[in-house]
Formats: sequence, C-alpha cells, structure tokens
Amino acid sequence: ADAGVSWHPLVDELAEEDDQAPATSLAEREAETMVRIVQETQQAKPNGTIAILVRARTHLEALVQLLRTRYPGLGYQAIEIESLASRQLIQDLLCLTRALMHRGDRTQWLALLRAPWCGLLLQDLHVLAAHDHRAAVWDLMHNHEHIALMTPDGQERLLRVRAVLAQAFEHQGRLRLRRWVEGVWQALGGPYCLAGAADLQDAKAFLDVLDLLDESGSFELQRLETEVGKLYAAPDPAAGEQLQIMTVHKSKGLEFDAVIIPGLHKKSPPNDKKLLLWDEVIGADNQEHLVIASLPFGRYANSTEPHKFDFLHQFDTERARNETQRLLYVAVTRAKQTLHLVGCAKPDSKEEGAIKAPAKDSFLGLLWADAASHFKEAPQSEKTAVATEIASVSATATEPEHLYNHQLVRLKSGFDAAGMLSPINLTPAAVQTALADKVFEATATPSNADNPYLADVGTLVHRYLQLIAEDGLNAWPEDRLASLQVPMVAWMLSKGHDHATALKAAQEVAVHLSATLQSEHGRWVLAVHPEAACEKAYTTLLDGRMQTHIIDRMFVADGVRWIIDFKTSTQVANDSAQVRIAFAEQLRRYRELFSAEDVRMAVFFTYSGTLVGVE
Repeated sequence: ADAGVSWHPLVDELAEEDDQAPATSLAEREAETMVRIVQETQQAKPNGTIAILVRARTHLEALVQLLRTRYPGLGYQAIEIESLASRQLIQDLLCLTRALMHRGDRTQWLALLRAPWCGLLLQDLHVLAAHDHRAAVWDLMHNHEHIALMTPDGQERLLRVRAVLAQAFEHQGRLRLRRWVEGVWQALGGPYCLAGAADLQDAKAFLDVLDLLDESGSFELQRLETEVGKLYAAPDPAAGEQLQIMTVHKSKGLEFDAVIIPGLHKKSPPNDKKLLLWDEVIGADNQEHLVIASLPFGRYANSTEPHKFDFLHQFDTERARNETQRLLYVAVTRAKQTLHLVGCAKPDSKEEGAIKAPAKDSFLGLLWADAASHFKEAPQSEKTAVATEIASVSATATEPEHLYNHQLVRLKSGFDAAGMLSPINLTPAAVQTALADKVFEATATPSNADNPYLADVGTLVHRYLQLIAEDGLNAWPEDRLASLQVPMVAWMLSKGHDHATALKAAQEVAVHLSATLQSEHGRWVLAVHPEAACEKAYTTLLDGRMQTHIIDRMFVADGVRWIIDFKTSTQVANDSAQVRIAFAEQLRRYRELFSAEDVRMAVFFTYSGTLVGVE
C-alpha cells in the first residue's frame, strides 16, 4: 500500500491494426488519467509539489488542451512547453503585422476586423466584403454604400478601427517597426484584450522578436513566423509552483514530491543512417584513430561483408539507446515520494489475451520486464469500462455534459483607448488590477444549431442516409452498422468532441440508422426511384439576395414528385399539424421550387422511422 511507484496502464481493446486509428482516443484517455492522478495527489497532500515530465513537448498536446478547456481551475506552470505561435494573442498580433505590411492580404484583413479589438459580427463582415472578392478590404472599408447597410454597432466599430489605421499609415516608415506595430496595437485597444500577466509577457516576447529582426535588417513576414514559432509561452506567475509541466531535460537538478511520467510508449526519434559517419576508436596499438566511412554504395551496397560504416552506425545506435536510458533515469529520480508511470499499449492480434510489446527504444520498452504484468491485468478492466461506456449511451440523454458554445470576445462598443493607461506599461502584478474593470464583452456567435453535438449527430445521420440511398439497400444489411462505430467515432473526434461524447454519438447515430432500415417508410424513402437525388442543392434569388436550398431526399413516384426532409429531432410529435407548424417556412421554400409540378411534401423522422406527409 505504501509503494512509491504506481503503474497506470492503458490498453485499447478497440484498436485495429492501423496504428493511427486509436492515437487520438488514447492520448485523450492518457490526459484524463493524468488529471485524475493530479487531483488525487493534491487531495492527499494539498501542499505537495507535482511535476509532469515528458521526453518531447508534443507528448503534452492533449493534456494542455484538456486543462485549458475542461479544467481551467487546475492551475499549472508550463516550462517551455506551449508554443507561442498557437496562442490566440500571438495569432492576432501576427495578423495585425501582416495586414499592416500587405494591404492586399484579404485573409489577414478580415481576421483583423474579427479580432477582439474590433469584433465585427459575421453578418457585418459579409455585408462589407462579400460583394467583391477582389478588392482590398482597406478599400472596402471606405465604401460608404455598403457601410450604411451594416448594423449600427458594426458601423461604429469599423469607423473607429479605420480611423486608427488611417493615422497609422500616415506614420508608416517614419518609426521603427516595433514601435509602429505596437503603437497601432495599443491604439486599437489590443492590450485591453489581455487575459492576464502571462499574456502580457507573451505579447512582449513577440514584439521583441519583431524588433530584433528589424534591427538586424532581416525582417520578412515568413522569417517572422519562423522565429515566433521558436518561442514558448512564459509560465503563468499566478498559477504557483504546485503543478509544473516540463521536459525531462528541464527537470535536471530539480525534485518534486510526486512525479508523473506519461507517454512511456512513445518511441525515440529514428536513428536514420547518415551519408557520412566518423569517430575516434581505439586501435590494436591502444591509440585513438579517426575512422571515417560513407554510406555503402555501388557494389558494396548489398554486400554481406562487414563494413566500417555499419561499425560506426552501431556506435550511434548504442549511444541513442544509452541516452534513452539516461533520460529515463533522470525522470524517475526527480520523485521524492511517489512516482506515477502512465503508458499505452495495444492488444496482440496474433495471440488471444496477449499485449503487443512496445518499441524497444521507448521508456516502456526499457521497463517492459516489470511493466508487462501490469498491462496484462489491465485489458479486462479496460475492456469492461469501455463496454459499460458504450452500453450506457442509449440510456443517457443526448445532451453531453460539456458543450462548447463559441463566443466572440471583443471590446465593448464605444471603447476609446485615448487617455487610458495601457496594461503593457504596468508591472505583471498590476495587470489584473488594470483589467479588473472589464472593457471587453463576450457575444454569442449566431449558429445554425444551438447544440453543436446534436448538429453533428444530425450531419452524420444525413451522410449515411445519402450513402445508403446511393449504394442501394442491398448493400446495407443491418449488421453492417456494427462496423461503422470506429469511423463514426473518428469523425466526431475530428469535430472537437471528447472520446466519451464521440462514443455516445456513434451509438446514437446507429440507433437512427437502424430504425430507418427496419421501418417500411424508411426503406421506401431510400429505395430506387426515378429522378432520385440526395442532398440536392438549388439556388434562388430572394429579395435581391442569393439563397441556397438543400433537399435531403427527392424522387418521383407514380407521377408525383416527393420532397422529403430528414429530421433527427425527437422533440416534435409525429403529427402533420405540428410538423407543418414546426417546418412551415422550410417546406414553403421547397414547394416554390417546383410550383409547376404535382408535389408532395413529407418529413421523415429517423429516430422512429416514421414518414409524416404534409399537404
């Protein structure tokens, strides 16, 4: 019970032979495991120090994303882990710099108008720029006819930003590049969009790079992005030192009460054969001699005879193996009280119940003699947990626990930086005080769906119904649905949902498809008909604007054109009157497309397999 070393094995029972298939889900589960360890450790010893050590920064991408999105209250210090280039603040500063240096870069100019210091809504951006795809955005910002069509809030924001930029262009070339860009950023109100002292340090790091490149005469936009890509976010001073995340190299000489080492299964960088190798070796005369050899070529390339190059390459391989052992030693000896080892493995498809051995050049490979028994005990419990998770999908509500509702964060309307003390001139300790009076607001971004989870489930159901209709019902026996879980989960993961939510969605989509294939109405709708089409798009001109209509399913049967809309909703009763009320506007637009024909309208509810006709 008092063992200082704890194993946390993860085995993916759902993994296929393709090594890429389970990578995302394993990384997310590994991140969840680390968060759980941290929480349990902090509960057991509130004042203890914890370190998460990795060989490479990329091993922490899933963890950092998880901490930022789902555990914002779990403060941590990341020592040269998070790339500055991925921070939204730095993306906004890069966008501003690129836009100022190139007025014809429409992408950067549109991003500039969307950034927090302006924050135009998408509808205002559309009014401003959608009518002309070639003109520079700066020129469109002076088109008074289109500006008059924007919302009053959009007009006020645009005119304020336009005035700042107009003044900036008058001083272009008269100031050092850093001072010019920083001045524009401050006049726009960029410093007031900072979240805290850490953002302040990140902004200064970007401006320092800009100044260094300008001073050396080597400033180019591409070079700027390259140099910024080498920067890492400064540790958050407000997070304290209780939880730190760093590479093994950075941890040398430090000690922590608890150490967590994830990514044990990650392989070392490949030791590729170089074109030329050299080394000093002890000869028969006990003296050091320089040995140099090139990669065998010509008649020596396929020779079985020993070659000096192979001899030297063995030296390199042995050094790399020793370096891996040394790093592992450094990592495990940072722990003063407890050590947590987290690794992932896959089942061995060649032997029932066996675990595939990890790569020999990984930390897990070096520890496999001791780790194997822990992983052999893990598959059954892990499999049971996954099975329970899948089985519970149908019994739970479709609403996931965590939904990401995008909000547009922007300065408040009427903001004026004149006469205000910019946070960038303050010490880090005073930044929070300067930003205490919130000068920015969070505005919900209009969306086609209030619930992103339900929207993605609906999209996936629609895609599979289209495939079934195009392939034919004979190609889609119901038992085929069982094989769709892996691609469904992968698709939901690509949309930003976590693994548990993706599993839930895959099960729900399967319920919709199964109900459709089992129902008489569903099979008739998806059967072969004359002039059949799925996801058919039509464009009309309405009130001077182009409008697109996408019909889920359309065909001709007995001389009547059927237009059918698929609905995954379970909230609307399957009654013609209620359906007409709920979808009246949409059905009216569809009917007007074929006003000269005999048209029947219907809504097909995939959840129950019911077709409801609407006259």
